[in-house]
Amino acid sequence: MFDVFIAPLHCPACGADAPNAEIQTYILRDGAAIRLGSQLDAVYLTTENLLSADYVLIAEEPAAGEPIRLLDMWVCPSCTDQWAIIDIVDGRVREIAAVTLDRATLLSAHFISETNANILADSLRVESDSGLDSVEVLKRRLPERKL
Repeated sequence: MFDVFIAPLHCPACGADAPNAEIQTYILRDGAAIRLGSQLDAVYLTTENLLSADYVLIAEEPAAGEPIRLLDMWVCPSCTDQWAIIDIVDGRVREIAAVTLDRATLLSAHFISETNANILADSLRVESDSGLDSVEVLKRRLPERKL
């Protein structure tokens, strides 16, 4: 069973507003609605749990006390799939924001949805990327800064 992060998001691609955008996640696995300000038990925010919830590490695990940043996808009601970043500080969901996924945004997060990273990496992969995991492909192929 999946949970959903719910937040008002503004699409960076088309400018549409989604007052209750939903981002599916498997962090809690109980069908919960996770909103700005929601408090999550520490057991759900361990690297082990996040990896089992369809996230992969982008670089290093967050240090103790450091905010946890997740990248995941949401569906804009006016155009197509978009990316969002979720900041969790001391177990509390501090921010959920729509973002344009470029290399800088990728590297600013700790975890990315594995399924969505795989789909995007497959669309960007070139022959020389053979054998690289999806995160490494994204690090190589995403633009420095999307305009």
